Amino acid sequence: MSADETLFVTDSEIIRRLGVPEKAARAAIQELDRHRAFPPKDPLMGNRRYWPAVRAFFDRRNGVTIGSASHAIDGADRWQGQKSRGTRRA
Repeated sequence: MSADETLFVTDSEIIRRLGVPEKAARAAIQELDRHRAFPPKDPLMGNRRYWPAVRAFFDRRNGVTIGSASHAIDGADRWQGQKSRGTRRA
């Protein structure tokens, strides 16, 4: 299992995966912990956080949802100024 597939991660690993400056990320994680908004550390797993829950937290925070209907393809797009074409007859 590669490091990026590890399920239980330290805060340092979370920061590395997020690609955020360490000082800002540590302050944000501490603030989120204070408000109990962030996935908690699991004492059974060496006080590490469950990565899929961390990822889901940031996905929700940034408006990413699974199965969002707003991105579903529902037919041909018509752009402003584009005329509708009639059906062709042979």
